[in-house]
Amino acid sequence: MAEQDRTNDICYKVHKQEGHILVAACDAELVGTTIEHQGRQLEVTASFYCDQKGSAEELARALMVCTMANLLGSRTVKAAVECGVVEEGCVLLLGDVPHAQVYKI
Repeated sequence: MAEQDRTNDICYKVHKQEGHILVAACDAELVGTTIEHQGRQLEVTASFYCDQKGSAEELARALMVCTMANLLGSRTVKAAVECGVVEEGCVLLLGDVPHAQVYKI
């Protein structure tokens, strides 16, 4: 399946607390995996990243209203770059997985 033809392949969850909105999102296939980077491990859990599955367009809508975001995976980060929430030069790699964080002030 071509990347642009995919739908509902991004997991995301909106966390709300004390006036802040955090969107945690990742490529669906990352849920349940562990990413290793510089001797540390990041568990990609459904409880943090996956309340619902959606398209890049649905993720972009959620990112436009968030105050913070934690993003993992090539499609997820690409969606954030394409909607202007993340600058491409600010994308990091955790192992070989693209990662970005957003803090709106």
